[in-house]
Amino acid sequence: MSGSFSLHLTELFKDTQKYCVACRQDLSATSTQPLRCSRCKVVHYCSRECQKSNFSLHKSCCKRISNLRQQAANALLLGGEDGAVGMDADNKMKSCQYDLADTILHLGYKSTDTIERGKYIYECALLEYYKLLRQDPLWIGACESVVLLLSVLGYDDLCFSLIRFMLHPPPSTKGG
Repeated sequence: MSGSFSLHLTELFKDTQKYCVACRQDLSATSTQPLRCSRCKVVHYCSRECQKSNFSLHKSCCKRISNLRQQAANALLLGGEDGAVGMDADNKMKSCQYDLADTILHLGYKSTDTIERGKYIYECALLEYYKLLRQDPLWIGACESVVLLLSVLGYDDLCFSLIRFMLHPPPSTKGG
């Protein structure tokens, strides 16, 4: 799993249509710049009114996403919240990263009514799962989630590539 794969995913996702999670309006059809939640950076709105009306539904996931991003960054920089080093800090960082991806995925389920309208959110979750797989290519749960998301979002070639990788990992990743 290389860095070029991440760039490929980002390039692949750049043209994904964005929708207002409150009123479901296609934001590519508007002349105004869509608003993006400044805390979680995952959901978009067509107006401040839609953002305000959706806040009670969005705030718990938003706060959790923000907190998990901070925890993952702290674990990466400090070797764990309690200053631990080694395997415990590594597992804590991976666990935070998995929880972050899973929370964004949950936000997509909760905030959208169709795969197409939730595609941007699901792609954000996919990128977070990918960050985890870069740390540990065979992390249980992340591989399955990525395969499912790639399949549902219509990225069949990437899905099959990951399945082949999981079935025949390079020798350095076996048993990891």
